[in-house]
Formats: sequence, structure tokens, C-alpha cells
Amino acid sequence: MSTYLYLNRYKGDLIMHRYILKRIGISLITIWLLITITFFLIHIIPGEPFSNEKKLPPQVLDNLNKYYGLDKPLTIQYLRYLGNIAKGDLGYSLIYKGRTVNDIISQAFPYSAQLGIQSLIVGIALGLTLGIMAALHRNKILDYSIMIIAVLGISIPNFIIGGLLQYFLGVKYKLFPVAQWKGFIYTILPTIALGTRILATQVRMIRTSTLDVLSQDYINAAKAKGINRMGIIFRHILPNSILPIITTLGPLTATILTGTFVVENIFAIPGLGRYFVQGVQDLDYPVVMGTTLFYGIFLVGLNFLVDILYFFIDPRINANSITGDSL
Repeated sequence: MSTYLYLNRYKGDLIMHRYILKRIGISLITIWLLITITFFLIHIIPGEPFSNEKKLPPQVLDNLNKYYGLDKPLTIQYLRYLGNIAKGDLGYSLIYKGRTVNDIISQAFPYSAQLGIQSLIVGIALGLTLGIMAALHRNKILDYSIMIIAVLGISIPNFIIGGLLQYFLGVKYKLFPVAQWKGFIYTILPTIALGTRILATQVRMIRTSTLDVLSQDYINAAKAKGINRMGIIFRHILPNSILPIITTLGPLTATILTGTFVVENIFAIPGLGRYFVQGVQDLDYPVVMGTTLFYGIFLVGLNFLVDILYFFIDPRINANSITGDSL
């Protein structure tokens, strides 16, 4: 009996290790593709990095291109860039003189991270609450009202929501600051602008998941035992309805970080979004590639952690599904 248990445990560990190694391989390939595609796309954009410096004589421009290695063939630049990335060096900005991309990211990312985390917390918390409420009041006025909010939240881009919030709550009624980042009150409007889409997405998923949970036999058994409504919600509905949040956490974060680029410019937030947009406009190759790579690694890593977490918490993932073609 002990040998049987040992073999089963060994088999389970082998499956888990294979699953993790496969996810690591996929993540590394994804990051390499991101680096390659971003590098060549940014270099085929018409124009030159120092084209805005009209007062510089041609000899100075040639020296700048030589100093930054832009006079080398594109394949040489690509291989050199890969070597620098392997050493953790994202290079120097072409526009922000004397500043490395690493310094720019370390200074600007905390603003973007705070905004993203606040938006995730607000969107997930409200989405979970409203989604369960909609399911518990299915086909009633509350359900219809919540779903209308969800549809509007998905349909309207976050930069339009941000502009409307600035006008009505900032300019017209003067309840919140219109822009800048000087304290918590300045973060409220951009947090709402980014959190609305998360809320809308989660409401629809949680509502569907909760309706599925409500149809299970153990819910009827809990009611038969006399467990009150709040007990059923917190002991049975909530734990089983929360899985969609975990599975969509990676893509949700991607949506937030992508949306942050535009929202940060609207609200004049000194985050990475501002540097990215300005870098594209000025063809600041290292900044664009560095911020893209940073976000890419961040998102791939987060998706990897979500996959591993879901492996442990979802009982529907078993040895057959892991070793099958679904991967």
C-alpha cells in the first residue's frame, strides 16, 4: 500500500514539474517574440530618432547615431540589444539625455502600479459584489440595472469615461482634481476610469458563475439544512464563484496596463504611459522597447503565476487534462 501511495505521489510530482517546465518554456518563447517583434517594428517606423533636432548639423547627427550604435546594421543592433537585455541593461534614452531606461522605469512605474492596483481592487470588489447580487435577483429590476451598467462599462472606452469624469466631477461640480498626481484624492478619477471596465467584465462572469453554482445540488442541501442566506453566500457561493477572477487576472492586468497608457496622459500622471507615448512620438527606441519589454515580462510572469495557482485550486485540472493535448 505504501509503495502504491509513493508511486502516485511521484507521478503527481512528475506531472506538476512537467506542467511548470512547459509553462516556463512558453513564457520564455513569448518574451523572445515580444522583444523581436517590438525591435523590428519600432525600427521600420518612418523617421529618425533625432529628426526633431533640426538645429543640429549633419556631422553632429552622424556622431550621435554612431555613439548610440544606430549606424550599425539592424541585425547587429538586434544582437547587441539581446546581449544587453541578458545583462539587465535596457540602454540609454535617446531623448532624455543622461537617463537610462532602467532609471525611467524605476521612477515612473510606482505611479502606474498604484493606479493599476487601485483599479483592480475597486473593479474586482464591486464586480464580485454586483455579479452575485445580479445572480441572486435574476430577471428582476436589480439584475437588469446591473447588467445595463456592465454593458455600458464594456462598450465605452476608458479614455472617454475619463474625459466625462473630468468634465462633470472635476470641472463642472469641482468635486475632484482634474489632473496631476499630488495625493490620494488625485487618484480617484483615474482609478474609476480604469476600474469601470474591470467591474463590467467581472459582473458578467461572476453572474454566470454564480448562476451555475446556484443550480448545484449542494446549494439545495444547504438550504434544506436551514443555513441562512448569508451563510450560503459566504460558505458556498462566494468560494465557488471566485474562480473566474483568478483565471482572468492576467488578461485583466494586461487590459489595465494598456489602458493606463492613455489614461495617464489624460490625467497628467507621471507614470510609464507618458514615457511610452512620448517615446513613440520621438522614436526613442530604447524607451519604447524597454517599457514594452518590462510590461511584457510583468504580464507573462503574472499569467504564469495564475496558471500555476489555477493548477492547484481547480479540481477539474487533473493528470489527464495536463498530459493531454489541451496544453
